[in-house]
Amino acid sequence: KSGPLQLASGGYDRAIRLWDLKPLLSADISKPYKGESLRTVQTLQGHEGMVLNLRFSTNGAMLASVGKDASLRLWDTAHARSILTLTPTLGVLRSISFVDYGKPIACGGDGGWARWVPRDHNVTYKLWTNGATVGAVGIDRDSEFLVAGDSSGELWRWNLGSKSDWSAKSLGTMVPAEGRDGASVNGLAFSFDGSWLAAVGEGGRVNLWRTDKDWLREAPAGLTLPSSIWGVAFDPESKWLAIGGI
Repeated sequence: KSGPLQLASGGYDRAIRLWDLKPLLSADISKPYKGESLRTVQTLQGHEGMVLNLRFSTNGAMLASVGKDASLRLWDTAHARSILTLTPTLGVLRSISFVDYGKPIACGGDGGWARWVPRDHNVTYKLWTNGATVGAVGIDRDSEFLVAGDSSGELWRWNLGSKSDWSAKSLGTMVPAEGRDGASVNGLAFSFDGSWLAAVGEGGRVNLWRTDKDWLREAPAGLTLPSSIWGVAFDPESKWLAIGGI
């Protein structure tokens, strides 16, 4: 993102912390970085339950968060203040997709997923998948497609640009790493150029779809971890993929 180089973290203590990552720019990348010199620059307070998912806007000026208190919050990161709180009545909220203010925001949780457009001041759509908990949602940067992954390991796609067809299209079920049987989807990410969708979960393998080739499915054998994968992200040039697990 442009602006300050920051990392956001949240968890059991209900607080969100923004960390200054500038020391990383001069770190020796050939050695493990333990983070002793990182410092907290802002602490955001407001959630009444554990914070489960965070997303910066493209320019880093805003941060979206969801958690066990069933609320979605938007934050002004420069002034450490909450500017909006939504409660879409989906139970515990486990995932969020957010690009920039003014574009659709989606969140998913125990009761399905909801999409909200800030200028409309209300939740515009609220849908179930197959009744399973939604563990991850993603919206591409052009706000054309929304994808939700659930606890059964299935992924569903909706065309946000359609005025009439809001039926869900299945993208299939997650393919786990060899020797693993976990299925639940924990994270989704669209590449910045919109040509890739990556999904990760309990199965320990990255599953990929080529959105520019009629959603062609790929599950490379090398993109695995020996544990559950919880985080996935593309670099701004859509050439690199980062994953993180337990």
